[in-house]
Amino acid sequence: MSPAALWCRRSVARSLLMCALAATTACSVVPITPAAMRQADVPPADRDHAVQTLTDAVSRCNEFMASPFRHALPPGRFVLDDEQGLRFEMATGTWPIEMRCTDWGDFVLWFGFQAQEGEGGFTVGECEPERDRLIDNSLLRDQRGWEMGTDTVADLILHETTHVVSDEGAIGFWKSAGYYVEAVFLFRYDRSHSDERREYSTDEEFHALIQSLGRGEAETAQLLAELDAHIAQASDDTCHHEPPDPPPPPPLPAAMR
Repeated sequence: MSPAALWCRRSVARSLLMCALAATTACSVVPITPAAMRQADVPPADRDHAVQTLTDAVSRCNEFMASPFRHALPPGRFVLDDEQGLRFEMATGTWPIEMRCTDWGDFVLWFGFQAQEGEGGFTVGECEPERDRLIDNSLLRDQRGWEMGTDTVADLILHETTHVVSDEGAIGFWKSAGYYVEAVFLFRYDRSHSDERREYSTDEEFHALIQSLGRGEAETAQLLAELDAHIAQASDDTCHHEPPDPPPPPPLPAAMR
């Protein structure tokens, strides 16, 4: 691509992202919960399969949370309520993790991102075959419309929950503005972005857990040692393998769970 074409593409991307940022308060929202998914306008077998994939993904998230591989997220567990959806419970309180498919999620998906964190949860977009947003979305399907496996869905949930619990990323208008200024004008994406380093650290930890599944104690211990060595040597410019200190307070006290 020529320099002129690259400049033009980046200029268009900047303009579109800023316009989309201003429009985030005016898009349709479809909350994704197991109960709602069972009412989706798709064949019953597809509904059941999608609910099972999400349920199994949450179970995998909790397996990770209980493992010695977890570092970047604070101690806690995920609960998938049939009616209310997903939440993250800690000793100090509860974070609602609303999963929603929206027009803004469509825009984010069009730009090549699977999901976008936000206040109280995260947003995904509609995917092929576009039958119903509750089933055909980028929580459960990739950008080409192929179904994602349980571990890939769990990875997405853990990444976005790290954003919410750490109060990092596109959380609210002003944080969103700062997030996109850094992404668009400084060309920082993935772990190079200051609000993605802890989140990609969670990804690394989860991937190490996945590698350990089905292996013996010696191999698991080796994977843990390799992860610990990476954490000890990692630069703050690329990794944050610890929860925020002090952590943001959960919006719901423990007594209200």
